[in-house]
Amino acid sequence: MKRRLSSGFTLIEVLVVVAIVAIVAGTATLSFSGGEARNVRRESDQLALLVRTAREQAILESRFFVIAFNRSGYEFLSPNEDGALAPVKDDLFRARRLSSGIEIVSVVVDGQTSLDAPRLVFSPAGDVSAASVEFMLGDVRTVMKVRNDGAIETEVVRV
Repeated sequence: MKRRLSSGFTLIEVLVVVAIVAIVAGTATLSFSGGEARNVRRESDQLALLVRTAREQAILESRFFVIAFNRSGYEFLSPNEDGALAPVKDDLFRARRLSSGIEIVSVVVDGQTSLDAPRLVFSPAGDVSAASVEFMLGDVRTVMKVRNDGAIETEVVRV
């Protein structure tokens, strides 16, 4: 019997290569979109921790704390000696810029959507307005919600 030498690939070999390429491409796509969700969630979680800390500081120091929001970040304010709101002089409560591409697309405080410098206020008694802050990157949105009792939750919402 004579054997012929083949100079190509079999159908099975081609299908295996196509399947491997599809798996790698799918994994890369999932990890990229998962990265967006992680980044937005990280910003939302960081704000949630700072909100909790600002509320505790307002109680401990018996003074008002305010968080002022804009599309690209937020800053912490507190009344100075003259009673005017001024940036808090503390590294923990420094002004924050959001990571590249992430925006604050909505801030609702006590049921009111404010388009002009929305603010979340913490009283020395621990009172806080019910609020929600919505972050967005690509098709991923994260909502951080603050209840009147100070409880905070975050959730990721895909658009």
